[in-house]
Amino acid sequence: PPLLAINLSGATVQDPSMNAFIRSAFREFNLDPALICFEITETSAITNYELVLELVHSLRQLGCKISLDDFGAGLLSFEFMRRLQPDFVKIDGKLVRDIEHDPVASVIVRAIQQVSEVMGAKTIGEWVENEATLRRLEAIGIDFIQGYYYHAPVPIETLIQEPLIHQLPD
Repeated sequence: PPLLAINLSGATVQDPSMNAFIRSAFREFNLDPALICFEITETSAITNYELVLELVHSLRQLGCKISLDDFGAGLLSFEFMRRLQPDFVKIDGKLVRDIEHDPVASVIVRAIQQVSEVMGAKTIGEWVENEATLRRLEAIGIDFIQGYYYHAPVPIETLIQEPLIHQLPD
């Protein structure tokens, strides 16, 4: 089944009451935590690393998935990624966008993919806007993409009425 991804802001992940709030929301709305993936950006985690790790541990105990968003754009290291143990690593779009013409960006994306694979995390390339970028990501071994090449953003009402499930061109 598809996952619903929810971005957690820096203020949200730093809020000590967030864990109780999320647990309460799951009970109140009878939500299945296995269908939810919480996305945490590098920058949101930088001020209180340990509090973020505690929240992630609690969410994982509920059965939620965790995604490390915009990885490669901030100041956090592979060490944070190792400690977080995300289910998904979303590679920052600025790196993805540049892989066609910048060999350093390409090597960084490949390194993120390799570390993610060893950890058992799936990778997502952000900002994919053309076939050349898609093909390069495929060659590197990136698992999923997001961006205008796949589909432009749509209002949530549209997704509720008609979920987007498309096959990418061969």
